[in-house]
Amino acid sequence: MSKELAAVELAKELARMEGVLQPDGTWTRKDPRMLFNYYSRAVKKVFAFDPDTLDEDE
Repeated sequence: MSKELAAVELAKELARMEGVLQPDGTWTRKDPRMLFNYYSRAVKKVFAFDPDTLDEDE
């Protein structure tokens, strides 16, 4: 999975956890900036994560 796709999936999961995105895929708020805000947060998490730097003992 590409990092971009992982960020989209993480953004959806963040929105679901906060109750903004319903299980059927509809948004509880119609603000178009909502998706961008969740995607922005997800991109920061996904692109900051580097699996090559993980210690195998942890």
